[in-house]
Order: sequence, then structure tokens, then C-alpha cells
Amino acid sequence: MDSIEEIDLINLIEKMFDEPAPGLALGIGDDCAAIRPATGFETLITTDTLVEGTHFKRDLTTPDSLGRKSVCVSLSDISAMGGRPKFLLLSINISKDINKTWIVKYLHGFKAMAKRYDCRLIGGNITRSRNLSFTVTALGEVSKGFRIDRSGAMPGDLVFVTGSPGDSALGLDLLNRRGANYTSGERKLIARHQKPEARVEWGQILSSGRIASSMIDISDGLALDLKRVLKASCVGAVVELSRFPLSTEAGKIVKANGAKAWRRILSGGEDYELLFTAPPAKLKALDRFQKSGKIKAVRIGEIVKGKGHLTIIKPEGGELKIKKEGWLYNQQ
Repeated sequence: MDSIEEIDLINLIEKMFDEPAPGLALGIGDDCAAIRPATGFETLITTDTLVEGTHFKRDLTTPDSLGRKSVCVSLSDISAMGGRPKFLLLSINISKDINKTWIVKYLHGFKAMAKRYDCRLIGGNITRSRNLSFTVTALGEVSKGFRIDRSGAMPGDLVFVTGSPGDSALGLDLLNRRGANYTSGERKLIARHQKPEARVEWGQILSSGRIASSMIDISDGLALDLKRVLKASCVGAVVELSRFPLSTEAGKIVKANGAKAWRRILSGGEDYELLFTAPPAKLKALDRFQKSGKIKAVRIGEIVKGKGHLTIIKPEGGELKIKKEGWLYNQQ
């Protein structure tokens, strides 16, 4: 096994990631990084941890994909507030069975995703641990007055979602069955789980165009994350599944499994799509962005009175009850 010492890994990371960036005064190599906040902007800061056995299984992904996903998870939070990603910090807890080949592939995936969104790794930490884990802190910026919070939804606003939520959870289900001969549609679901995208450009459009009144990224399940918006905004919502943007393969699974599949789609999480609300007066502006291909979003419901109350209407009518609304660490 080609093991790697801490100092060698630090040197490798410095070589791979030490590069200049606007607003970066001092990067990797000192006790701290130093950044210059831009005038007229607010700084956004978020952190997320991926722990083996809790958030991922090594035999169900690749190190490259895991590196990409580590970046996506945190940048999705930046996008949910309409921000632009700038800098990343990475802390790695390395278990003894991780070798140099594996970690290099992880770092290449990490760098590729960071480059995709034009942000820089500026520091972090490395230690040995029983369990493999990665903690990423992301820093971004948003123009003052343009930040989108969870707390801005109002009765009468419409509820929108980007992409096709639920694909990631269905892809994970396929992986857990340990199959080998997947159809092309099933492989698309698996890719949505292993290689998610942060909707950074879309979040910036919703912010700069002042379209969204509230927003959150779907990380823990659409139902649970929507509930968080409702609680923060002191409102309720009605979601109509007849409007829901299912992918072709997800549609087949819903047709075969009905309410069970819908519950999985609404509670599975790890979609990293954007869930947002917008007043009817903003529909024309949103439609212009849709027609130009700059964003893909579908209306799925409406904000109503009633703090935190969510009603989900099945395509055929009647309410769909969901006992487990999303992913919570103490329920796993």
C-alpha cells in the first residue's frame, strides 16, 4: 500500500492548489489564509462534513466523485443565498487504509469542481482518524441588499424547484441493491447521486434579478427543507405533485410504486437543487430567464397562511402523508 505521510500530503496540496486569486492576500502555507473583502459585498460562510458510513460508502463511489461532491455540498449553500463562491478550506481525517493513490484521485476531483465554480482552496487541516471524513468550509460573497434568506416567503408567493429532485435518492437506492447491469436511465439516476451539481449560476440569477423572496438548497429532502423555509417565514404551503418535475426514470419508478416512490423522492435529499419562492409579479422576469435557457425551474405549489404547515396533494387528488420528511443525523 502506497501510504503517504502528513508532510508529503501537505506539500502535495500546496503544489496542486497554491495559486493567486482576486481578493486573496495570503493562501496556503501560513498559520492562516488572509482575504480582502470586496467593498459593497457581504461575506457568506458555510461548512459541511462528509463522514464515511454516514454520508458515503467508499464501495459505492469513487475518490474522484467524492472529491467533487465534497465541494458541491458546501457551494450549494452559497448558491442558496444567491452568492458567488470564492474560497474553500478542507480538513481531512484520514483512516489508515487510505493510500496515496486514493487521496490524489480525491484531490483531483476536488480541484476540478473548485475550478468549475472558480473558487480557490486556501487552507485546511489533516489528521489521522479511525473514520475517513472530509470537512469543507466555503466562503462566498453577495452584493449588499441581494442576499436571499429562508425567511422571506409571503402568503400568495409561488413555490418553485430547479432540476428534478428525487433522482439522487433513487440513484442511491439502485447502488445499495448492488446491481451490475443498469439501464441508461438508471445510470443517470446514479450519476445524479455520485456527481451532483451546485446551482451557483441559477442562484445568482434569482438574486441579481430580485426574483426569489426566499430560498434553500435541497440537501436533506424537499419536504424537510421546505418545512425549514415555512418555519423561518412563519407561513405554510400547498405542494401539488401533478406539477412536480420528475425525470423520465423517476417517472417510471413512481408509476410502478406510487406513494412509496413519492415519499422517497420528497424525503431522500442530496439533490442540491434550489427550492425557492417568488411573488406572482416576478413570473414574467423568471419566464424570460427560462426561455433563454439560463435557468430551469418549475412551479410546484403556493405559500399560504399557517406557520410551518405543509400540505402535499397527490397527482390523483387527496393528501400525501409523509412520516419521515428528510435526513436527520439522529434518525439514521
